[in-house]
Amino acid sequence: MSHHLEQNASSELISPVASRAGGFSLTARLARLSPREALLSVRGFTAATPSAKKCLEEAGKCFVAGYNSALTGHLSTVLQASSGIVEPERSGFFIEGAAMGCGVRDAMPWHIFAAPGLPRLLAATSQRNPYLPTVGAGWAMARLPWRRKAILRCLDRLLAPLVFDGWGFHDCYFNAKMLRRGPGSHIAGLAGGIARNAWDQGAGRATWFICGGDIHEACARIARTDPSRHGDLFAGLGLAVTYAGGIDTDTCGRLRLATGALGRHLAQGSAFGLVAHHDASTDTAAIRERAAALTGVPPETVVAIVRSAMPIGLGQPMQDLGDSSRLYEQWRSRTATDLDTAMESRR
Repeated sequence: MSHHLEQNASSELISPVASRAGGFSLTARLARLSPREALLSVRGFTAATPSAKKCLEEAGKCFVAGYNSALTGHLSTVLQASSGIVEPERSGFFIEGAAMGCGVRDAMPWHIFAAPGLPRLLAATSQRNPYLPTVGAGWAMARLPWRRKAILRCLDRLLAPLVFDGWGFHDCYFNAKMLRRGPGSHIAGLAGGIARNAWDQGAGRATWFICGGDIHEACARIARTDPSRHGDLFAGLGLAVTYAGGIDTDTCGRLRLATGALGRHLAQGSAFGLVAHHDASTDTAAIRERAAALTGVPPETVVAIVRSAMPIGLGQPMQDLGDSSRLYEQWRSRTATDLDTAMESRR
């Protein structure tokens, strides 16, 4: 298995290969997704280039693989495919899908007396890959209204708003019209207005997939939304471009120029995407180059800025969503400001 795997000595790992060999559980038979669901053509999206098509579809396929794997076994640890199944830089999507799968599996009535898998997955990935599983938990929240409070209780204090990011991606990926409409009132009802900001960040990430990696179409779609949402939407777009890829560094530079004053939000999202890869040791030269083009700052400086901007360390349980949202927004704001300062100093 990949060297990125983190596993407790007492936990059980169910790999995709083992899952296929053992057959599908009742949960899997009811909730399993077809890999075809990740194809842009199935979703009604048009790819800008063959490179974008490959990157975005591979990301989706890895998500589906992780989701299906989490449905098929008693999960008590992170699920990752071997390097022969999932490229290391795609493993975050696999874990994101596994988190959604754990949330769905936990919700099945025949698992009511079993230890929930999602909290254990989040704990197992908390050191090297804490971001994507939290986003994946948001996909589960979007599908399982009766499980939302239980999911919220197992989140990290600083990262809790990422579930609304995942929720926003989910809503827009399956219904592109939601990007224009924005989050429903139920989002703010759970965690106030800041939850709507996080939802928009996920919607911005989804925009990259909806537009098939076309920077002009992505900017045009964001421009058609309420201006008050643009900063969060561009932050999500910057994260998706950096994390998923699909364009070269020259095109990243053109995207940064096209955003104008909103480029600081694009840069902040890009910085968070780079750190997610960096912490998981899955950052490649191409990922670092995209981040440098979108932030205007060397990758190593980007990582240092995100680290120093963190208001608290990870590993504290979430107690209050308002508190978590305030801390997360503080982190994002300081990161954007410090990136601006670092970029200006290079001119």
